[in-house]
Amino acid sequence: METTTKSIKFNLLPLTNSKKERVQTQADYFKEVYNRTSILLPTVIKPSRKQIGKWRKNIMKDIPLYAQTIQEAMSLAMANRKTAIQETDDITILNKSVISYHNQSWSIERHNNRWYIKIPAEKNGRSYNKIWLPIKDSNYYDDIICMNYNYFGAGQYDIKSNTFITSMTTDINEIEYIPQTFIGIDRGWINPAVLVVIDKDKIVKEVKFFGGKEYIHIRKQYKNRRAQLQHNKQLKKVKEINNEEHRWMEYENHRISKQIIEIAKKYPNPIIIMENHLTAPNNIKSWTHASLRQKIEYKAGNTGIKVDYVDARYTSRTCNKCNHEEKDNRQTQNLFKCLKCGYTVHADLNAAINIAFLCA
Repeated sequence: METTTKSIKFNLLPLTNSKKERVQTQADYFKEVYNRTSILLPTVIKPSRKQIGKWRKNIMKDIPLYAQTIQEAMSLAMANRKTAIQETDDITILNKSVISYHNQSWSIERHNNRWYIKIPAEKNGRSYNKIWLPIKDSNYYDDIICMNYNYFGAGQYDIKSNTFITSMTTDINEIEYIPQTFIGIDRGWINPAVLVVIDKDKIVKEVKFFGGKEYIHIRKQYKNRRAQLQHNKQLKKVKEINNEEHRWMEYENHRISKQIIEIAKKYPNPIIIMENHLTAPNNIKSWTHASLRQKIEYKAGNTGIKVDYVDARYTSRTCNKCNHEEKDNRQTQNLFKCLKCGYTVHADLNAAINIAFLCA
């Protein structure tokens, strides 16, 4: 297993005037801590830990900045001072409006179908208020966040460019292996994905249904809201609802794909099997199956899990017990009952098992 560290730059949405004032105040505080530290450093040959602690204590009395952020500003000043000693004796002064954060000082949260970077701000008693920085919509950002949620490094917010830069560490599995675990995934209407795990002896080890009636209920809510707005000729609001629904669906696809990868990682040498896009149903647009498949591919690739594709025609009407294929075997949307052997099972689960069997 090999690891690699990558830098990630999050482009943010424009901030409200109130947020702009708040982050600018924080940046000014950060700049003041940095510059005060830079001025103090040349007064001693090599500051001890005790001396630095004394400086920090005095700075904290004067500047209402988050304690860990004060430490970050001082550390940055000391690091730049070492570089300056090698090149020039000049004191380094911070002019840019930037704020550095320890990896435990900031976080990424999801609210109202949007990702936010949450940073500490004004002191409020023993705690600190938070500023929520909205991240621009991007499938790439969604993938990065869902794969590395709570595993990012230190961050830095640049006010001028309105960007937040951090880092992430990912594992790269370069070992070739022979599949021992086969994970079949069937995509459908009520259930966006049904997963089954089987071993090399074709024994079912795990079953997972994603979605269900609650998802249909949410979709119907969006549909009803959109119909009402269209009736009232509120076209701008209709567009907003469409965008909100799209973000919600994208988030659900990310959540589902992440859970699929987590399940796969529990088993030895897994391979994920999905239906070939040429044979996938093209009349089901509501769950953006292509998007779900892409997210599974991306996350599997990052963790070294192999993905394969099969011709899934007739898997929904073929019995996984006796291999009898007949259209009437699928009696309803959810019910599969083999007319030959009488085997009864959820129709989507039957299809997922058959998809897995095609590679097992």
